[in-house]
Amino acid sequence: MTVYAVTSLTAAQASPARLTDWIRGHWGIEALHHLRDVTFADYAEQVIMPSRSGGLLRVVVLAVAWSA
Repeated sequence: MTVYAVTSLTAAQASPARLTDWIRGHWGIEALHHLRDVTFADYAEQVIMPSRSGGLLRVVVLAVAWSA
């Protein structure tokens, strides 16, 4: 598989191993975001309620971290 990435690192700094680690780390975080979105139906609501976002987000993040 071929993967293309844009980076500000020089060729000496951007070794294949370093880029692979960074990309895998990034997609690991995205996978957790996807899990949170699907499990808690984050995008099911059309209106975002600012008053509940802070406390509920903390509970959701804690639940996802606990399940991982």
